[in-house]
Amino acid sequence: MIIKENRLIIAEEITDESLDKLIQNINNDEIEVIQIDTDNISSLCLQQLFCIAKDKKVEVNNSFIAKFFENINYI
Repeated sequence: MIIKENRLIIAEEITDESLDKLIQNINNDEIEVIQIDTDNISSLCLQQLFCIAKDKKVEVNNSFIAKFFENINYI
């Protein structure tokens, strides 16, 4: 995970062991955009990203993972 200005870039594998670091990064008030450039994300980490997608912009550069985010509807 790399932070550039207001963007968190996830370009490497994110495992369950990385969950605490991911939560810390996505809850950082300075992060406005989360960019996903990998297809190797654990289900627990993906759930955290689904939850934050309501409040922060999530850009997914992987067609498989993007399909999950396309079907999320917030009420």
